[in-house]
Amino acid sequence: MMYADFPKHQTTERSLVRASLMSVDLQVAKVLNENEHTVQTGRYMLTLVPAKENGRFDQKVSFELRDVTNQQLLWTKYFEHERPGYYVDAPGNSLVLRWQAGSQAAQALAKADPEAASRLAPFRNKDGIEFLQVFNLETGKLRAQMAIDTGKNSFSIRDPIATGDRVVLADSQHRVLVYSLAGEQKGVIAGNHPEVSSEADLMTVHTERNHLELYDLATLQPRAVYDFTMPVVFNGFSGDGKRMLVLTSDQVVYTFDLTQSTGMNSAANKQ
Repeated sequence: MMYADFPKHQTTERSLVRASLMSVDLQVAKVLNENEHTVQTGRYMLTLVPAKENGRFDQKVSFELRDVTNQQLLWTKYFEHERPGYYVDAPGNSLVLRWQAGSQAAQALAKADPEAASRLAPFRNKDGIEFLQVFNLETGKLRAQMAIDTGKNSFSIRDPIATGDRVVLADSQHRVLVYSLAGEQKGVIAGNHPEVSSEADLMTVHTERNHLELYDLATLQPRAVYDFTMPVVFNGFSGDGKRMLVLTSDQVVYTFDLTQSTGMNSAANKQ
């Protein structure tokens, strides 16, 4: 089966739809409430529910995670103060929440949690400090807390991904930054749109429109360089990290066997 989020169309409400991969069969699994913010990611559905019906989403909001196959509620988290930015990575089983360190919410967390306080303690001036919490997506269990110094907002961070003992994020200066879960910066790579395989400890970075680089995430050493004739619009790893798929803007799909020796302009199967 495949589950997909279909937008509202004419009289049909926005719905999570179950599609058979063996026959022509589409069924509505759940009608999605437009008064709630819902995003499907892999087998999960994350919904933001305001405390009051038709209420605001910037505070007094609950996060609810459900299994799309049976709508079972896996966990819920309530945020009294500022709602955090949230970044979901289903393949990596991670959820990263983010606040400005000087916000009321971050200060409340530091007051209630000694670990959060210790991460923020080195920064007397909270201007430009981002506070992140890393959770196991499926269980909602807190894995790590960290603070990132953006140099008084000289850059902004985008789409953090937690994997193993690393947090990978892109920034507004066309860089990919890699941190330990303790908040120590491990490396900086020129590029953007990082993708990560937690199983294989690999990472790809878009360095130019037609250029993709593969890195060993543990050492941050390059493993391969891929040069395409058209811009890369999507790439991703298989669940075991042994294969990679790349889609270019001319609708050509390339698949790579990452268990083979890698190098410059590695060979691919083209479809």
